[in-house]
Amino acid sequence: MTKDRIIFECEQCGHTSPKWVGRCPHCDSWNTFVQKQATKDIAAQQPVIDLKKISDIDFPVECWMPTGISEFDRVLGNGILKGSTCLIAGEPGIGKTTLLMQVADAISRQGKKVFYFSGEESLSQLYQRARRIHADSGEIFLANTSEVNSIVAAMETECPDLLVVDSIQTVYDKNIASSAGSIIQVRSGTLAISSTAKNLGVSTILISHITKEGSIAGPKITEHIVDAVISFEGDENRGNRILRSSKNRFSSTNEVGIFEMTEMGLTPIENPSKFFLSERIQNSAGSVVMPTIAGVRPILVEIQALVSRSHDNYPRRSSNGIDYNRAMLMVAVLEKRAGLKLYSSDVYLNVASGMRISEPACDLPVAVAIASSYYGIPVDPGAVIFGEVGLGGEVRSVCYTAQRLNEIESLGFDRAFSPKSSKKVCRNKSQLDIIEINKIEDALSKLGIKDNMYASGTKER
Repeated sequence: MTKDRIIFECEQCGHTSPKWVGRCPHCDSWNTFVQKQATKDIAAQQPVIDLKKISDIDFPVECWMPTGISEFDRVLGNGILKGSTCLIAGEPGIGKTTLLMQVADAISRQGKKVFYFSGEESLSQLYQRARRIHADSGEIFLANTSEVNSIVAAMETECPDLLVVDSIQTVYDKNIASSAGSIIQVRSGTLAISSTAKNLGVSTILISHITKEGSIAGPKITEHIVDAVISFEGDENRGNRILRSSKNRFSSTNEVGIFEMTEMGLTPIENPSKFFLSERIQNSAGSVVMPTIAGVRPILVEIQALVSRSHDNYPRRSSNGIDYNRAMLMVAVLEKRAGLKLYSSDVYLNVASGMRISEPACDLPVAVAIASSYYGIPVDPGAVIFGEVGLGGEVRSVCYTAQRLNEIESLGFDRAFSPKSSKKVCRNKSQLDIIEINKIEDALSKLGIKDNMYASGTKER
């Protein structure tokens, strides 16, 4: 027995209402409600749920598909997990299609079946791209379609090992009265492909657009549906690209992979620390090296500061790659605890090579870089600095201290300025000179910045 009733559904977000309304209370869109007929099967039986004990569930090692692209495998955990759905988002022209074409080629060379569905480029365009980066010799099956029912049917019929959809914003369901790219189309397309992939064990990668604010285009529920959310970042004026995970159900989050864009495609950078410090100028005031943690891997990066006399009533503060609020806290701490007169100076901060740092361990190197530029005295080029700074000027310990110290020593640096108790976690055979810092004033004194101020002819502003 069935019972029919009339409902109204928002074309943008899918919110339903028993009557027509002009403005959607869920997404605030105007004039988006359309009339639909809802059928409720009163006599339908509840589906039977197949319950299994957790001890009876198998997870074989062969569920992982390593691509052989080291930085890509690092971000995802150990390669691509069978039946998982990954969402990769990035700006137009950043190299998303190039990266996924290389991944598809690497998987196909292992004798696995790969489907690549494109709704943005023609087959000839995809072939030209694949030929340019030498990814055209594998068995990659291309299709120029965006209809979600056709994609799901191909998955059920052929059951490929890897499915790539470029992009999810072009996918649409012809049974939904909404244009491709709308919230309801993106949500329904992601849900249909992801659920089919899990049932069939098909590894799936979805390419996504981003908005002008930098967030992933589409509803937030899309990020909840998929297993991993990866952002592909980089500067179009630079050759390096950063693959960063913000969600991963099978590995650590905030893991990063570093690539370099070349004429032959994207090349993994095996030693990011050496790469980021390759163009560093030694004995430059305002330059400090710090070890940051990307996922579980320590990477040495250069923090640059420039302090100059302000000619405006309101001094300018700028931060690139470092959280602005955290940077301004360090400016305030330096003024109050170290006596720097920054109220009449412009302060500019930058992380070289396009890295973004948000962890507390950047506090001490940021403060030292600002003081170094303020006094015009360079920091020892063989020193690496890290530690959290409190509002009282005290230096607090941070996590992954042992990994940071090991990376510092492996790159050939001889001194590490770190929070107290750092020596306890360092290996016994280490030749690294670890200098423990209690307060920010101690760091400036032991680095010879404030004590050498007058010896170098530098006067406080």
